[in-house]
Amino acid sequence: MELGLTYSHYSKNRLDVNGYSFYDVIIIGRLQVDEIKRDILMPTLTLRQNLSPEADFEVIVPYKFRVDDTFKYCDGGTEKVVREVGIGDIELLLNLQPELQQDDVQNMITLGIKVPTGLDPYEAGDSRLVLGTGHWGAKASFMRMKQIDPVVLFGGISYFANSPRNQEEYGTIDPGNTWQYSVGMAFAINDRFSLNARLEQAFTGQTKVDGTPEKGSDMNAATLYLGSSYITDSGQNIDFTVGAGLTEDAADLTVKIAWPFSF
Repeated sequence: MELGLTYSHYSKNRLDVNGYSFYDVIIIGRLQVDEIKRDILMPTLTLRQNLSPEADFEVIVPYKFRVDDTFKYCDGGTEKVVREVGIGDIELLLNLQPELQQDDVQNMITLGIKVPTGLDPYEAGDSRLVLGTGHWGAKASFMRMKQIDPVVLFGGISYFANSPRNQEEYGTIDPGNTWQYSVGMAFAINDRFSLNARLEQAFTGQTKVDGTPEKGSDMNAATLYLGSSYITDSGQNIDFTVGAGLTEDAADLTVKIAWPFSF
């Protein structure tokens, strides 16, 4: 069992122009600047059952506290704060570790399903915040790790596919699928403390409505993570990770703490 707590912060400024301009410097009309801030606090419960020495099964249950704060600078300034609390999308994962002749190399294959249990865009409407995608999803990933004492190098690639969904109001919605890669390393300071760093980047294609791509719906999210792992005197492992967004679509800041327990 693993107890986790993740905090994510997003911020973005948006400029809307309603009018026309002369020579790209003089604007006649109305300017509106919006400052958008989003904070998500997500406790997560992960249950993992060993099926064999080379396989295990995971269930990941997230619970989200989300706050969106939008400030409009026009007309003296107005602020709108919306909050939403509830379960997110549950994931079911099967992890496989095939045996190799090389003792210092380890491979991991992960196959997973995402269940749309969170409040989705079709149910939330305009007054509530989205906590899930609203679509079933499938995941396949491959990770390779090589040990070079006291360093472990790792890298992997994954593909996530979303299933289309038919909505009477919107038509057939087909979210873009995602390719993601990650590379990193872990460095053991001693037998109880280690440092790690990794880069993750995910490319998501455009969402299609009745077969027509929606402009601006594709995403490029890259994040650099720095973390540490510590084993207490009682043998309890504690993981701490800080992530910094490198692209506009990534969270500006991510902080995660995890406490795994074995039974």
